[in-house]
Amino acid sequence: MHPYEYNLSFSLVHPKKKLSELYNRISEVSGFYPRRIWTAGDKRKTQSGEDLEGTYKESYCYFALNNSLLKSSEIRLENSLEEVLEKLSVLKREFKEFVDEDGVLEITVGFYVDSNSAGIFHFELLRKFCDLGIGLTLDVYSSVNEMK
Repeated sequence: MHPYEYNLSFSLVHPKKKLSELYNRISEVSGFYPRRIWTAGDKRKTQSGEDLEGTYKESYCYFALNNSLLKSSEIRLENSLEEVLEKLSVLKREFKEFVDEDGVLEITVGFYVDSNSAGIFHFELLRKFCDLGIGLTLDVYSSVNEMK
C-alpha cells in the first residue's frame, strides 16, 4: 500500500451535561491538546470568540492529538491509535459513566491519501475501543496536496 498522512482528534458530546470536569482531566493527559468546549444552552461563538446566532443544542469538547500531520512511513496509524487508547485507559471508569448517561466519545482520524492506502484495525485494537466506549470516525481526504 502507498504511504499516507493522518491526524487524530478526540471529542466528547453530551445532550446536556457540563463537560468541564472531564475536559480538565483529559487535558492533563500527555499529548492531548485542548481545543474547544461548550455546554448545551451556551451562546454560540466562532473559534475566535465572536458571537453567533443561537445557542448550542448539546455539550461538546474536543482535543487535537498531534500538532501536525503524521506520516505512515514513520508511525503507522494503528500504532498511534494503540498509544492513544493506552493513555485514555486510566479514565475507563469515568468514560463508562459518561457513556451510560448518553454521552458519546469519539476518536476521529483525518486520513490524507494520494493513492490507494489502507490501515488494518485488528480485532484486538477494536476491542480496546469497545472496552472504553469510544467510537472511531475516518475522515478521508483524497489528496494531501490539496488539503495542506
